[in-house]
Amino acid sequence: MSDLDVINPSNEQIITRVECATKDDVKRIIDEAREFFDNCRWTAKERSKILLSVSHLVKRHSEELATLESLNTGMPLKEARKRVESCRKFLNYYARLSLLPDEEDDIRYEPVGVVGAIVPWNFPLLMAVWKVAPSLAAGNATVLKPSSHTPLTSLKLVELFEKAGCPKGALNVIIGGATVGRELCSSKNVDRISFTGSTETAKEIVKLSSSNLKKLTLECGGKCA
Repeated sequence: MSDLDVINPSNEQIITRVECATKDDVKRIIDEAREFFDNCRWTAKERSKILLSVSHLVKRHSEELATLESLNTGMPLKEARKRVESCRKFLNYYARLSLLPDEEDDIRYEPVGVVGAIVPWNFPLLMAVWKVAPSLAAGNATVLKPSSHTPLTSLKLVELFEKAGCPKGALNVIIGGATVGRELCSSKNVDRISFTGSTETAKEIVKLSSSNLKKLTLECGGKCA
């Protein structure tokens, strides 16, 4: 692995360095997610309990999360605190939703498999929770890829999930740029990609996903369109 500088945009100083994943790292993490989903199904009650526990941990670590978000994105601390509280409420919502019946009339709800969640640089914590919480609530294994510019709160979020007892392989995080993203999107062991970012990147994801005709959720546009 190589080190990646994480920059505070307000003063362009290095906050810390994080390890950047290689292609082999990405393959290994995807394989762990695949192994978990195929062989270690977890119950709705277990998923709900973990999401609730993470919600409590987010509240306990709220100031740390807000500070990390503010330092890494340049977001005012007051706004970062609001986003952290929104994350806590969102986790609670999906903790409850995961307990709803998985069948209704002739409709049966099932997890899709391994989900790749790709998060942009702005609002990284909130968007990570927006993708991770519903994916895990539904019983999927999830690989989270935050922007390489703003990875700090995603790393902390995954740490909180581990503290809450999230099973190994159910949620992993990979850090890196386009090479890492391409490996995630082209892998035949990934069943769905949820992406928020530029239209140009989304076009490339569509091409890469043809390896196994992945299901895609693409939120495109914004400042990078």
